[in-house]
Amino acid sequence: MHYSDYFQTLENAFVEWLQRQGYQNTTQQGHRQRSRFFFQYLQSKQVQILENVTPQIIKDYEVYLDHLPLGSRTISSYLSTLRLLDEYLQHYGETPILTTKLKVTPDLETERVIFTQAEIKALYEVVNDDAVGYRDRAILGLYYGCGLRASEGLKLKVEDVYLDTGLLHVRRGKYYRNRYVPLSPLVQKHLQAWLRFARPLILTKPSDLVLVHTKGGYKNAASFGNRLEKIRANTDITKKITLHSLRHSIASHLLENGMELEHIRQFLGHKSLEITQIYTHVQ
Repeated sequence: MHYSDYFQTLENAFVEWLQRQGYQNTTQQGHRQRSRFFFQYLQSKQVQILENVTPQIIKDYEVYLDHLPLGSRTISSYLSTLRLLDEYLQHYGETPILTTKLKVTPDLETERVIFTQAEIKALYEVVNDDAVGYRDRAILGLYYGCGLRASEGLKLKVEDVYLDTGLLHVRRGKYYRNRYVPLSPLVQKHLQAWLRFARPLILTKPSDLVLVHTKGGYKNAASFGNRLEKIRANTDITKKITLHSLRHSIASHLLENGMELEHIRQFLGHKSLEITQIYTHVQ
C-alpha cells in the first residue's frame, strides 16, 4: 500500500514532538511504528485526512486490533499511541480524533506461542514411521514448513503441490489472493512420501485433497490440531501447540535465518508488512 505524503509528514511531525517532550529514542520509534500502522489502516478505509476520522472508525480500529494475534498489553501500546497522537493534535489546535474512551478487552488477549527450532526438530523426531506418521509429517510440513493458515491446509489439493519444482500453490487464501510457497527439501521429501506412498494406503474413497482420512477430506482443521497435540505429548515440550503457533514459529525462524521481512510477508500471504511484523518474534 502506498503511504501518502500527508500521513508521512504527520508521522514525522508527531515523532519530532515526542522528541521535544523528552521521550527516549526507542519509545519514539515504537510510537512511530504504531502511528504508521494506524495511518495505513485509515488509508485502507479510504480515509485520507484526519478530519474525516469519525468515532465509528476509531471503534472499528479497536475491533481490528482485538482480532489480530496481539496480547492485551500490546493492544494497550497501540491505543496509547493514539492517545498521544490526539494530545499532539490538540496541542497545536487541531481537531481531536478521540471522542470516546479507549479500552482493551482482556478476554480477547491471544496467547502467542513460539517454538524454537530445536523443539520443531523434536516434534518431527517422535513421529511414527507408519502411514499415519507420514500424514503427521505432512501436517507439520504444511503448517510449519509452509506456514499455511488452518483453512489453506484444509483445502489444499494434490494438484497444487508441485513436487518437481518444489512449489506449493495456495489458491484464494485470505483476501482472495493466490500465492506460491517454496518447499524446503525436507518438506518436499515428506510430502512426496505422504502423497505417493502413505496416502493411497489410508484413502478408500476418491479425493483431490492433500490431507485426508480413510473416507476423504476433513470437515475442519481441528483434527490436525488434535494430531499435533498427540505428537507434542510424546516430547518434553510443555508449550501449547496449535496450527497457528506453527505459523508464528516459521515466521520467526525465517527472520532469524536472515530472510527479509518483505519476503516473509509474501511467504505468509499477508496483505501488509505491519501484520508480518506482528508475526515475527526473534527469540
